[in-house]
Amino acid sequence: MPLAYSTLLGGLMTLIGTPPNLLISESLSLNGYDPFELFDFTPIGGGVMAIGVIFVALFGRFMLPKKAAEHGKHVSQRSLRARYKLHEHTYMIRVPTDSILVGKTLAESRIGASTGLIILSMVRDGRSETLPGRQTVIRGGDGLLVQGRVDQFRELRRWSDLVIEREAPVLKSMVAAKVAYAEVCSGQDVLQGPGTVLDHGYLLIDESLPEDRASVMMPYEYRPLPVEGDVVTALDRAGHKLGDAKVIAVRQTKKMDQTATVTIEVPRDWSMRARAIRLKR
Repeated sequence: MPLAYSTLLGGLMTLIGTPPNLLISESLSLNGYDPFELFDFTPIGGGVMAIGVIFVALFGRFMLPKKAAEHGKHVSQRSLRARYKLHEHTYMIRVPTDSILVGKTLAESRIGASTGLIILSMVRDGRSETLPGRQTVIRGGDGLLVQGRVDQFRELRRWSDLVIEREAPVLKSMVAAKVAYAEVCSGQDVLQGPGTVLDHGYLLIDESLPEDRASVMMPYEYRPLPVEGDVVTALDRAGHKLGDAKVIAVRQTKKMDQTATVTIEVPRDWSMRARAIRLKR
């Protein structure tokens, strides 16, 4: 609590102490007024901070609840698991084609209402739908990513014909399949040389490709441009060769001036290392 108050009070001291100060200064500048300087807030903010520190030190501590600390109290593992929900697991549940739940909505199935389980996602035909609605109709072969306690899964197994397949490392792969990474560079050329991409704009990395593959999109300013299907040499930030990469997309529009974007396909473990390409022709 004292640390939180110190942070709030200290934020009044300078322009960069708190985001609202920066927003107000920027608004003044955009409307033709002089923006605040770094220490323009200090005369008023310093006074408020001093008053706040004195209040917290002399009076605020008497306003705290008078509750004796429970020193040395033993906390059981069971209570810790319950408090932090460490006993909850995530499983993939498969709906058999002949299940009585086929054709019913999730609300009608009462999977969540009867057991207290939480349906995180539905997997159908290789696609996942996060937090499906209550009116989503269940089909045979659907996979349900469900979170809950072990005893809740036992209850589900007792009254339903659903197949509990495995605890879900699948959750990581399903989330990762929807994640892309972007890197914005500072504007300083990192690599130079004939046929080498300039790493000074942005990179977009997609790790959702199958078979442990990833794509890396980067700006390219040299000519000639590679074409889709070309095999090029992937380089790391220092210009060291990683290996062959396939060009899967080349894009250039009038708005992009002379800068094109080239997307290459690489092994997934190269995705955070591949930062440039060199043409082979």
